[in-house]
Amino acid sequence: PIQLTLIIMLIGTVCFMPFGISSILEFPFSTVSNEEWFGLGYIIAVNSVIGYWLLMFSLTKAPSSEVSIFINAQPLVAAVFSYFYNGETISALVAVGGGLILAGIWFMNQKH
Repeated sequence: PIQLTLIIMLIGTVCFMPFGISSILEFPFSTVSNEEWFGLGYIIAVNSVIGYWLLMFSLTKAPSSEVSIFINAQPLVAAVFSYFYNGETISALVAVGGGLILAGIWFMNQKH
């Protein structure tokens, strides 16, 4: 799984590079505060590295069908958490998306 994830990330990087390279070259990096750099580092270290490590670890302990349910529920959990923790509003589009996630989880748990 680690090699496959690396390959997928590299392919994604190569595919999106033509669209983002000009923005990166023109971006004024000197205007980014230390707090913003810390936030970027946090996203890379915690959300990406630890998140993918937990994904790989969970695939060794549980069936992939169960792991996929938890992965698909992540946006819904994040929206609910941000509602209660940050006071974010939940739009109709987010509510519909959450409903679709729950429907998908319910569908995946049905025995055919």
